[in-house]
Amino acid sequence: VVSTINTKQEYCPIDGCIKEDSFMEKLQPKKMKNCSQDFKKTADLLTVGLEHSTSTHGTVLNPSTVIEETETVEEIDEALKVAGKNFEQLSIAVKVLEHIYNQTKEETVSFIEVLEKQFDQLFTSLDS
Repeated sequence: VVSTINTKQEYCPIDGCIKEDSFMEKLQPKKMKNCSQDFKKTADLLTVGLEHSTSTHGTVLNPSTVIEETETVEEIDEALKVAGKNFEQLSIAVKVLEHIYNQTKEETVSFIEVLEKQFDQLFTSLDS
């Protein structure tokens, strides 16, 4: 009796089956796109007229500071979205790895049982 371990496992989450090969391709980390120009345009629109206006303390708001703060907030928001997606992918990967580990463990136990039976039969036949 020969026991084989299937290395091309499938994991079936609630929403359907994901094959291991395509799953690993989907696990590539998401990268932030460079949106600095879009942020600058948005900040420019927000700061129109601020150069000539004054705050309650009589200081002039610096448009470049507003632009930098807007860019920073937008980049942080984008980074948080990317981190959330990456966390979801890592959670799925953990479930897949747990499934593969458990299945491999079960197959190993089964293989050992078959191997022990074959050795017992071999020793019994040699003794007789």
